[in-house]
Amino acid sequence: MNIDPDGRHEILRLFPKTDEERARFVPLSDEDAATLQSATPEERREWIRQNIPTKERLARHLAWIGIPVLAARARSGEFSDFDEGSPHAMPKVVLLQELRRQYLKACRKKGEHSDKAFRISDLEKHVKAGEYDDTKAEGDAWAARQTGEVRAILDRMEESAAPREAEGGEGEA
Repeated sequence: MNIDPDGRHEILRLFPKTDEERARFVPLSDEDAATLQSATPEERREWIRQNIPTKERLARHLAWIGIPVLAARARSGEFSDFDEGSPHAMPKVVLLQELRRQYLKACRKKGEHSDKAFRISDLEKHVKAGEYDDTKAEGDAWAARQTGEVRAILDRMEESAAPREAEGGEGEA
């Protein structure tokens, strides 16, 4: 059973509901709005994937489901492979564990929570399918930051070695 056959929920998750979300929200340009309006569901999903950061998409999805604590953690980058905010070696595994906990918690409750459990289960499938894996652009940006940090460390090492070489070097008799 597919809760979102035509991609409408994918779009609805992107609209801000709280004042905090509205403060971060960047409205679509007329051109982008026209593109999305005439796009197929697959084209909409791809546009969203390429234009909204992965951690923000995940945070909005979690907030839409009704798990604000996980949404805040996602927004901080905790579940991102390429974010310095993540303390985890395998952040998607940690995310799946947290989703499973939330799913079991929702299943224990009756009534309106059965829909929440279904949505959590659906998100688990999307995460496992790689829909919330970071994009190549996000990976490239991370690599560029890491390269810059490594270059700065090497420069400092060269600078600290230069005075010793001028004094005659290390270990010379």
